[in-house]
Amino acid sequence: MEKEERAMSAQDQIRETITKHDVVLFMKGTKMMPQCGFSSRVAGVLNFMGVEFADVNVLADAEIRQGIKDFSTGRRSRSFTSRANSSAAAISLPR
Repeated sequence: MEKEERAMSAQDQIRETITKHDVVLFMKGTKMMPQCGFSSRVAGVLNFMGVEFADVNVLADAEIRQGIKDFSTGRRSRSFTSRANSSAAAISLPR
């Protein structure tokens, strides 16, 4: 049960982050120092397009890393999430 409560806590943190920001990138590393190719490409595109976005380093918190996977299940997401019409939406991006 304790593990389930932590997962709910991670889910709550994810929902709160998405609610506070229009665009959130859950990534390996940070927008200033991405630590994988996919994260680097997405952050680069967002920066190039002038999109302000929050970044969440999933390598810094194992619960958030698993939580975003669980949150994104069924949404065909690559962990890029935006807020649309006051509800969270995960967006599928090509590899």
